[in-house]
Amino acid sequence: MHLETVFSIKMCLITLIGIGSLFSAQAAPPPSAFGIWGDEDLDPKEYPFEKGVACRLIWTDVEKQPGLFDWSTLDNAIATAVKRNQFFFLSINVGPESPAWIYTQGVPIVELREKTFPDKLESYPFYPSPEYKSLFHRLITEMGKHIHSYPIEKQERIVFIQVKTGCTGDECAYKGKAVEEKYDLHVKSPAWREFRLWVFDLYTRTFHENPDYPQIALLFNNADPADTEGGGRSPDTTKSGSGWRRTLMAESESSLSAARAVTT
Repeated sequence: MHLETVFSIKMCLITLIGIGSLFSAQAAPPPSAFGIWGDEDLDPKEYPFEKGVACRLIWTDVEKQPGLFDWSTLDNAIATAVKRNQFFFLSINVGPESPAWIYTQGVPIVELREKTFPDKLESYPFYPSPEYKSLFHRLITEMGKHIHSYPIEKQERIVFIQVKTGCTGDECAYKGKAVEEKYDLHVKSPAWREFRLWVFDLYTRTFHENPDYPQIALLFNNADPADTEGGGRSPDTTKSGSGWRRTLMAESESSLSAARAVTT
């Protein structure tokens, strides 16, 4: 076994153990999912102890044409998990990995300077735009509908969903600085925080609020205003008649937190 694979498996094991203490009893990973996880699809004959793997979807692959969704990668992950009696965690990359056609649907395209990766020709959406939020909402809603179309025993193979709001799992809006100041979304900006909390709420409504389906645990990067990656208003702020009630629990007091967002 390669050193990289050993390190990956050890980290996944540590992560899953840490995650277990984060989620409420209503959406907790099952005890049978605890153990050694890999970050790649390993041969079960050679690694019979592997409990699960990652299933990472990409928006541009899932919705190549507006409104036409291809969930075959997810279907295959479910089928493999059932066949091997394993589990997986799910995520979907958005932001710069959104399909190019969204920019023909009114989503503003953001040009960057001082790119983190100058050689990459990535396109970035302006996340708070109503057009982007509408398309994003449809994507997550359709993903929820597809997952809920599986029999309960198949849905239970998804241990948790990692919620990604920006660039992969890094949770920043851009890998660089916006050329036009009006599109700036610094990680500590209220606008970026508000967008992320809106995404949190969308996932929670999709995967926690239908009593006919099992709740799937949700994993979020930290949104604590005291954290260096935070900013904007506190998630506990409540206004008269409306507001937020959230539980944000950080793994190892830093990078990852689980959240259940509910409007009050």
